[in-house]
Amino acid sequence: MPLVTWSVLAYAVALIIALSSQAEARLLLGAASLIVVLAALTLGRRNVALVAAVVAAGVVIAVATLTSDAQCAVQLLARRDWLVAFERDAQAGDVARVGVHANGCALRATLLIAEGAARGGEIAVVRG
Repeated sequence: MPLVTWSVLAYAVALIIALSSQAEARLLLGAASLIVVLAALTLGRRNVALVAAVVAAGVVIAVATLTSDAQCAVQLLARRDWLVAFERDAQAGDVARVGVHANGCALRATLLIAEGAARGGEIAVVRG
């Protein structure tokens, strides 16, 4: 298999594992991949070292994404109103999936609509 294929697969798997695991598992995966990088370089296995470095990069990207999302969630929860984009039509009593935007943060959320209505794709200010 070509090196680029191995690298893409390693990156994708590292992201999936790191984004869906606890901090300890992310730390273990990142540390193990760095140990493999060092061992592979010592043995002259540059391709293996490269793929292991790609795994480490995937872990770093995942940690940065999770940290950013957590900081955004804290900022958004501190607000009383949000600018949201509805994914589908919603009306009072519905549960709606929305994209929430504020202060440079953007996250997906699920809302219980108490009153009012919106069409899919509409942008609205919601309060709660």
